Amino acid sequence: MRRSPDEVYAFWRDPANLARFMRHVESATPIDDRRAHWVMKAPGGKTVEFDAEIVDDRPGELISWQALPGSPVPNAGMVRFTPAPGGRGTEVRLIL
Repeated sequence: MRRSPDEVYAFWRDPANLARFMRHVESATPIDDRRAHWVMKAPGGKTVEFDAEIVDDRPGELISWQALPGSPVPNAGMVRFTPAPGGRGTEVRLIL
């Protein structure tokens, strides 16, 4: 289904949606407008939990985040949304 960058951004901006298509994400629960609590699948049937914060938020364009200090899984990333050529929806580029 073809979606605009604004629509795809809005879907990604709600962290609860991410477990719907990321198989290693058990849940991502919003704490407030910029932070979420993540529960991720880990090797050996275990899980790991951490909190992350959005550090750059440009509606319809990108979202970047980083794990909060003290996280057992230091991580950061960015997802960028750009119009696909030929009006074919949106290209999503994820960097972890």
